[in-house]
Amino acid sequence: MHDAGRLPVEFEGAPTGHEGSHQFLVDDFVTAVNKGSLPPVNAWVAARFTLPGVVAHESALRGGERLPIRDFGDAPEAL
Repeated sequence: MHDAGRLPVEFEGAPTGHEGSHQFLVDDFVTAVNKGSLPPVNAWVAARFTLPGVVAHESALRGGERLPIRDFGDAPEAL
């Protein structure tokens, strides 16, 4: 589990899902915006997590056809 002590007090008792990960994702995003950096789970990482499921669904709709999963590369070094 993550250290909940790093989260703002406003998150205490807030409903959550996925074992409490939502508050950490929000905190990572807001921290990154304030610092002018990318959060650990940025658009490129999220695409790597999401695209296989999207392509798998399309494959199932096509009777199990093998489909490529596009790689969008890595996040830029600087914003």
